[in-house]
Amino acid sequence: MEIGKMLKEKRAEHELTQEELSEKIFISKKTISNWETGKTTPDLDSLIRLANLFDLSLDNLLLEGSTMVENINKKEKAFKVQRWGLLMLSISIFILTTYISLNALNPDLFTMFFGKYVMYVLIFINLGMDFYIGSELKKYNIKDYEAKIIKNIRIVLYGLFAIIGLLPMIVDTVNMFMRS
Repeated sequence: MEIGKMLKEKRAEHELTQEELSEKIFISKKTISNWETGKTTPDLDSLIRLANLFDLSLDNLLLEGSTMVENINKKEKAFKVQRWGLLMLSISIFILTTYISLNALNPDLFTMFFGKYVMYVLIFINLGMDFYIGSELKKYNIKDYEAKIIKNIRIVLYGLFAIIGLLPMIVDTVNMFMRS
């Protein structure tokens, strides 16, 4: 039996409304509703409170709600994807800002040696990161709402693509002001 159905049955057995249950375990009524409909699952603190309230062991709650363990594993995988995404995004932003700063200091020397290679590296990093995020989402069947940061990482990656595409124009503009 899924944990949401079991919670709904236990709540009915104890003749509690969602609002009364939410007050007893210090969460919102909407959270109870999300648990019962299977949209989300309780965190560990809430599970302990539920086990105490309904006089159940945590084993019963976790084993009877076997999707609970699966959801915890899925969240762990989503966190891993998000962590790598943020790391690669940070590296991309660092490379981009370093490139723009160094190019502003000595445009002729820096552009001659590194100009186009930096842009290729950035494009490679961003394309690779987007591919990695997409494949991990499919591999672990993670939805966007389960890993909200992932959606934001992808938006920023696409923004970086736009900046990289405009980079030559940005660098030329900065150089023009530096020479004036």
